[in-house]
Amino acid sequence: MHIVSDISLRRYNLPDYGPFLSALLLFIIPIVCPAQIDISQGAFKSNKESGDWHEADSWLTWNGNDWVLPTNPPDRNNDVFILKENEIRLTKNEEVKSLYLYGAASAGKKLNLQNFELNIYGSLHSFQVDEDEFFLNNGTSPIADWIYPETGSVVFRGASRTVVDRTSWSAQNNLSRFQVIFDPNPGETLIVNAAFKANYFEIRSGTVLQTVSNNGTLRTSTFSFNIHDSFGAQDFGTFVIKSGARLISEASQPHHQIIRRTENRPASSFILEPGAKLELRGEAPELDAMQVELLGEVIYAGSGPNQFALTSTIAASQEILQYHDLNLESAGTFHLPELLQVSGDLFLSPETNVHTGASQVVINGDANQEIRASGVIWNDLTISNSFGTIAFFEDLRVAGNFEMLEGWLDFQDNQLFINLGGEGTYHYHAGRWENLHQLHYAFPPELLTPTNGSFPFFDKYLNEPRTIKVLGSTFSDSPNLSIAYQQREGVDHQAQFSDSDGTQMLYHLNSFFEIEGFEEDGGTGEIWIQSSDMILEDIKDLRISAIGDPAEGYHLEAEILMGEIWGKRQVNFSDLSGNTFTLASTGELSILPLVWARGGVTHGEEGAYLEWETKAETGTFFYIYRSLDGLNFSLIDSLEAGQFGEGKFYIVDSTILRWMPVHYYKIMAETQDGQISESPLYRLNGFPYRKNEVKIYPNPYISGELHITLPHVQDALEIWVNDTKGRESFHWKGLKDQMDLDPLRYLSPGIYVILIESSAGRFVLKWMKSFP
Repeated sequence: MHIVSDISLRRYNLPDYGPFLSALLLFIIPIVCPAQIDISQGAFKSNKESGDWHEADSWLTWNGNDWVLPTNPPDRNNDVFILKENEIRLTKNEEVKSLYLYGAASAGKKLNLQNFELNIYGSLHSFQVDEDEFFLNNGTSPIADWIYPETGSVVFRGASRTVVDRTSWSAQNNLSRFQVIFDPNPGETLIVNAAFKANYFEIRSGTVLQTVSNNGTLRTSTFSFNIHDSFGAQDFGTFVIKSGARLISEASQPHHQIIRRTENRPASSFILEPGAKLELRGEAPELDAMQVELLGEVIYAGSGPNQFALTSTIAASQEILQYHDLNLESAGTFHLPELLQVSGDLFLSPETNVHTGASQVVINGDANQEIRASGVIWNDLTISNSFGTIAFFEDLRVAGNFEMLEGWLDFQDNQLFINLGGEGTYHYHAGRWENLHQLHYAFPPELLTPTNGSFPFFDKYLNEPRTIKVLGSTFSDSPNLSIAYQQREGVDHQAQFSDSDGTQMLYHLNSFFEIEGFEEDGGTGEIWIQSSDMILEDIKDLRISAIGDPAEGYHLEAEILMGEIWGKRQVNFSDLSGNTFTLASTGELSILPLVWARGGVTHGEEGAYLEWETKAETGTFFYIYRSLDGLNFSLIDSLEAGQFGEGKFYIVDSTILRWMPVHYYKIMAETQDGQISESPLYRLNGFPYRKNEVKIYPNPYISGELHITLPHVQDALEIWVNDTKGRESFHWKGLKDQMDLDPLRYLSPGIYVILIESSAGRFVLKWMKSFP
């Protein structure tokens, strides 16, 4: 179909400036009338007040000269016009090219979809009639169930095109009760150039481009939802972008939101599924929904000098803080929000500048993540990854607070810079740093503790954690503490030197730490190095040495703390610079552990089933340790090798905390002659629970009221809140409408696991309480 603009001159009461001047004024002040529609041959129009689509007598068809009775109903090759006070009903799925619905006064019901789909291969329009000529109409019927019911769908299929346009469509209709599905051919783009109202929207394939229409006043082609109170008086409507599909939105304030219900009511939910994409091109995009799930990739691709993060404008809307994959491709400067959470990959284009301001960024995934953000200096950064490894492909720089709550970081041989602004804090709770070339700790505190002085390096050759702790009062104004872990394969068995107290050293690791940066007036403290993989005849044999020489300072007897073995050294901080520190032993045993042939842990009906294989003689004892954070281990069981045969062993941990997201296990073997060996670390992921059906927000929590959404829970429930060590921090039981979460506001900062049990099932979620 071809749409022809019909521009006419209307009469004006003009001053008598003469015919020529009057004509000139009319030329420069034209009035655009509604565009007349050129009826194409083969078009259909409704023929009676009520009819079924598949019945030929429900229609008349245009043969080029007249409207005549057709022999068949319309299909995807035909334009269709449904006239004033005419209603057409679907009895099966149907197809049409472009659909025109009479939208002027007294339009009446137009389209009864029942439970079926009307597949549109052209566009959707409103029209009006003037003396048997059809004109586009930029309004829709505001009264009747114009398109209904909500069980039926209008599905846009086919090639790239504009599917609704502001010249012939609007979202003013209050009672349209239908679903809209965008399902074009792969790689095709459907353009929405008018506000669009329905009960449900879904982008199933291809790309949808949501414009800011410049036809008159700039206005976003907002997706909105039925406002009739029969669907509730508050939030209503769901918008879903399916895996493989993309929404490109030009929406920006002050030109209205991407989605909403009304100007002061949010939609119920906006769901970006895993594998789906949301591309934001507006300078300040806005989205209003009670529940926002950005589980796919969000791309900021503004073309202007500045772009701001997605926000909500209606008080009842969910604050948009959590992203999965985040891609910053703005042409100018992207301004981070005050709080940004990323559970997937983060990519920064080299052409994009980032203004971090006073933002707090939380990397909080539960699988592997990649961070590619060259040149960015983060303000505050928190790491909280439950299961995966976070790979940094450039140096990581933090100006303010840096919190390691949990997570394994792979620095790809890059460097870590913390507290560059000089006023931040470093807080270590759990986790490890793999392939870190060097740590630069600007303006370290005068008192170094296990919280701010633990640095969890990892030994890539022995595949073991090699945390170093620098503890004590530095009395130093040093602007920078630098620690490098130089990794070298193997062990030097020909050490042949004595410690400072005269004790003979027999071997040491070839890997070593280098510490730089303390001033001459530094105080006295201790160096601790994690050494749980060392096989020792006696723990007293373990020492810290330099490479081929005694280390600076004085030997302190090693100790076992929370299941971990630590070598220790007393030092003067002023003597650390330029020296090396590694693990050594006065005993004759090899440093390499016993070979553990196979092992693992799985879920069983009675708890966690832990099994392992290793050659162990009768008299060897196994000690089984469990941890909830991979750092602090507790002894849960022990057994003697003689109880089993053929070198295969197992235990059942019936005390497993099933609501915790992860459990770690390790086994310590001790032979009759005192030789100690430690197994690899075994990890057990939590039991599967129903996800994304309950939410706690704000998350992370800083201040304000706490809320939990429980859409399937109707009456009684019970809530347990545990810290990452499994200790109960909060317990509540009662009716849903009497739930009191206020005590959670006063818990100590950290990670918590929340278990909810109800008649609707068991739910589990993770919640983070941040520092205010």
